[in-house]
Amino acid sequence: MSFIKTLKQLKNTKKQTILFWLAFIILINIRFLLAFKLDIKHKYDFNCFWAWSSHITRVGFREFYPTISFCDYPPFYMIILFFVGKLSNLLHITQGSIPYIGLIKSPAMISDIIIAILLYIYAKQNKAGSAILATLWILLDFGIAINSVFWGQIDSVWVLMIVASIILLTKDKKIPAVFLFVLAILTKTQSFVFAPIYLAYFLTEKKPKTWVLSVAIALITIFLVAIPFTKNFDFTWLYEKYRYAMNLYKYRTMNAFNFYYMLGWNYKSSEGAIFSIISILVAGTLSIYSMLTILLKKNNNNIFYTAFLLMFGIFVLMPQMHERYIFPALVFLYFAFVAFPITLRKKVLPLLITISITTYANCHYALVFNEGPIPNNFLTYGLSLINVIAFIYSIVFSIKLWKTQPSKN
Repeated sequence: MSFIKTLKQLKNTKKQTILFWLAFIILINIRFLLAFKLDIKHKYDFNCFWAWSSHITRVGFREFYPTISFCDYPPFYMIILFFVGKLSNLLHITQGSIPYIGLIKSPAMISDIIIAILLYIYAKQNKAGSAILATLWILLDFGIAINSVFWGQIDSVWVLMIVASIILLTKDKKIPAVFLFVLAILTKTQSFVFAPIYLAYFLTEKKPKTWVLSVAIALITIFLVAIPFTKNFDFTWLYEKYRYAMNLYKYRTMNAFNFYYMLGWNYKSSEGAIFSIISILVAGTLSIYSMLTILLKKNNNNIFYTAFLLMFGIFVLMPQMHERYIFPALVFLYFAFVAFPITLRKKVLPLLITISITTYANCHYALVFNEGPIPNNFLTYGLSLINVIAFIYSIVFSIKLWKTQPSKN
């Protein structure tokens, strides 16, 4: 009887797997169909990607930054846009056409799919019974889809690099983890936020060889990505690019539904010492807390929750936040969700649903009010308050997690 029962279980498992991959393929096709059919409502950022792709294809790497009127992105995504531009020329796709828009969206779309596959694998490795549900859910999540499918933003590209890098960290594969982290930094400046997580892991590293090789791979990666854009081996332009990007938007909040929006400070200037001090205090406190959760209680199952808390805290409490900066927090929370045992997943689920809704609502409002400040009203204040409350809940949950969960390498 037990043999027959086992056969039935295998048959049901096989059926579930077939249905899962069928649903997975259908959802991917729907996403790409929408991406290649929908025009962009919020034109500013997409016009930048379009202009950068066109310009770098025309003038090449070395002349790109000196001759472009505006570009606040580091070089690696420009390399991606170079190949996108070359592909559009090869396929004779007219610039500005709907297929061209879909092509520009493709790197982020592909990254979304790889993130979903990594979530499935990670969930299976953690023996999470919700692997199939979580994977299909992340593909259906409008908080994620609105960013790449509807808006054409590239956040999924660098977030994928961070996700893969953190998974490698948990497997003690620090050198490839460093490579992906540096590549993420060379794609989007915001990747620097997660440096405390890597620092904490390396502070426990006792092998000098790992330190030396990690520093070497970081420098080699920077060199290989930057050298095509560099004249006369003068790499100071790269430092200036990051400095420029970090000081570009001096506002307390830029349509981000956070603590400052709740106070009615949307698009209010953040110039002055007080906001510099606030930034240092917030970033410093969250960084130290994140490092302590890793150093004092090194449980690899919690690392994605630490990454989520770090990014979500930055989004809620730091000045100069855009609406999209909540996006990485949402992705990391999915990975934290499947890493937790069922008892903890039940406690995290309301948080995941809440942040999914507020992420979608925030980006939706930004698209509706196309490049301008989102007007203050009861609903936007309410969504900002919900994010603040969600962050408080996240901190409380983290403290309880720290107290109750055993250390586990």
